[in-house]
Amino acid sequence: MAKINYKILKNDIKLNKLSNLYFLFGEEKFLISHFTYKIIEKVIGSPESINLIKFNNDFFDFNKILNAIETFPVNSKKKCVIIDSKFNNMNKNFYEQFLKILQDIPDFCILIIQDFSEEDEVKNQYYLNLLKNISKIGNIVEFKKDKIATERQAILWAKKFNKVLETNEAKILCKRCSYDLNLIKNEIKKLCFFSNEEKISFKTIETFITENQECKIFDLSKAIRNKDAKVALEIVEKLLKYEEPVKILATISMDFVDAHRINIANKFKIKIEEISKIFNYEKKEFRLKNAEEICKNYEVNQCIKALIHADLLIKTTKIFPYVLICELILDLIFKYSRHREHIINLLS
Repeated sequence: MAKINYKILKNDIKLNKLSNLYFLFGEEKFLISHFTYKIIEKVIGSPESINLIKFNNDFFDFNKILNAIETFPVNSKKKCVIIDSKFNNMNKNFYEQFLKILQDIPDFCILIIQDFSEEDEVKNQYYLNLLKNISKIGNIVEFKKDKIATERQAILWAKKFNKVLETNEAKILCKRCSYDLNLIKNEIKKLCFFSNEEKISFKTIETFITENQECKIFDLSKAIRNKDAKVALEIVEKLLKYEEPVKILATISMDFVDAHRINIANKFKIKIEEISKIFNYEKKEFRLKNAEEICKNYEVNQCIKALIHADLLIKTTKIFPYVLICELILDLIFKYSRHREHIINLLS
């Protein structure tokens, strides 16, 4: 086993020469999700299969993960287990326990680990050791942005809608979308829906696609902490073009979970330093400072209830996620704020 590129992975899927363990990471989030789906499709046929088990949060229950890996598939020779998180945020104890689970994956199980850490995050030594150890027992695939390949893909997507997208126009479109495949795919769908022309022109691209302003998912948390509803809603609109609603909600929740811990610590007169040790905030002490700020400005318990309710609605209803997340943000800022008179930018 080793570090392989996406071309080798694509060929292995085609020939059904699959490893029991894959660690997928890198800049191109679209390709991580795309190849995960292709593996699932090859192994068990459908992401709706009972033989697919997915863990997609930062609060790992190792017993549940181990049980999912070791339980035999139902009416099938194989099963898939997906673990989806941001692994660079974990502590030393996590990596040690996690590696133990990965050492002995049964033949009937294919474990896919999707790492959606931010590209510009500095990877800690524990993370690098995790990659090194996984490369000995499974396959690691890093998905880097390839401008030429992305432009070609844009042309192919346009062709599927019976539209012609020439090379120069493809470059302009991709540049406006920051070479983000998820965003490019969505924008091409929009262009093909609104435009009657057979060939997608520069004028059409200029009319319908605004320059993508880079925004990080953590900018949303900052806007909520600052009670800046207008900026928060603008960020959500951009993020939903290429981020899963559940991930956006998880990012918002992270700050309030930290704040909840601070609240409990204050109630029982536990020092912040102790909280840092218990939950291992080493080199992430800024999160505790943010949490203290939230405790001063928000009714944390009410916010937690609102977050849980929003999570339930996103996962169990067909309500448009944009509406749910915007409603949640407005509730957090306007309904559960301790100092409503100081709220800025009142959506005027």
